[in-house]
Amino acid sequence: MASKYFLFSSSHFLSSTLVYLLPSHTLLHMLSTAAIAATVSSQRAAMGRTTTPTPAYHDDPDAVSLHTTPDDYAYTDAPDLNDTTLPPSYADSEVSSAPAAFTTPIHHLPPPTTRTNHASPSFKNGHPVVCSTQTLLDPLLDNDPVLLEKTIRANAQTAPVQYIYIIGTHRETIKRGDKKETTDITDFRLVLNISPYLHPNFNADDISPMALVTVENSTKAFRGGITKTRAPGAKQDIEVGGAPKPSLTEWTHRYCASPRALRSFRLCREITGLNTTYLQQRIEGLIRATNYRGKIAITFPVEDANLDIYTATFINRWRLKAWVRWLFYLSFLWLVSWPLLFFATKRYAVVRAQWPYSVTDARGA
Repeated sequence: MASKYFLFSSSHFLSSTLVYLLPSHTLLHMLSTAAIAATVSSQRAAMGRTTTPTPAYHDDPDAVSLHTTPDDYAYTDAPDLNDTTLPPSYADSEVSSAPAAFTTPIHHLPPPTTRTNHASPSFKNGHPVVCSTQTLLDPLLDNDPVLLEKTIRANAQTAPVQYIYIIGTHRETIKRGDKKETTDITDFRLVLNISPYLHPNFNADDISPMALVTVENSTKAFRGGITKTRAPGAKQDIEVGGAPKPSLTEWTHRYCASPRALRSFRLCREITGLNTTYLQQRIEGLIRATNYRGKIAITFPVEDANLDIYTATFINRWRLKAWVRWLFYLSFLWLVSWPLLFFATKRYAVVRAQWPYSVTDARGA
């Protein structure tokens, strides 16, 4: 029986979620973006932050398979939750090596403009890779602390993009003559963008929750060196009456006054109050409730989490070019260049733009 693909949508996520068309089985009758959206909202409510009530969800009559015609499909009621019918076992799935006559491709709705191609994501150590760091080179920022501070404050107003990657896979054994090959088959892949929850009432122009802070004296960070250190004279424990921590203005003056030609200043955009463990357990519980028995991987990558400002030297320009890096990789020149760049570059990573996903009061509510 040929697989069909169904489109799931959610009122809040429709403009901000990458929703994939997924193969039909018991999971797809139960799991929808609306259910996950409710889970995401419940985590915020549990942490004590009030939000605008979510409008009632209504099925979209136009959300039908793009691979069928009106004569090919019929609407049926959702299966009974008490039905004990299980999907086919993935443990010993075997198929022949004969090519399939027709393979239905996966299509998706376009997400909001981002720098990551979610239609064909890259993976590293089993985790999706997103564009987490932006770079900026401007000779005016090398020696002008006032302009540097304005640039940092302006970029801090751009929120990071928080994703939830939900991937379901199973292993399949393929017979090729006398040999057997085991491959991983992707059953579904959902990519949710929950960054609109960083703005009150989903208003992207409201950046009032964001707080721009500098690191504490007792916190290890890059303070103009090659390794993370604490402030001179600072102890790990917070001392009453200790020296105040440097402000953003002071850090920009220190950066511009440094005589080193190779320098970098990092602005970290971090999301606070996001209980990823809670969300992971709830989302996986929703999927397992459908009797899905494949492997579920849920990760929380963040796009544009960092902004690195480099001094506008020819070395820094070259180190950021992809073709130059590949040239050094293939020629093994990186064995010499990487240690030189590591010890020659002075790093500053002392400023954080904190975007709260949820907040708690003094009582922890």
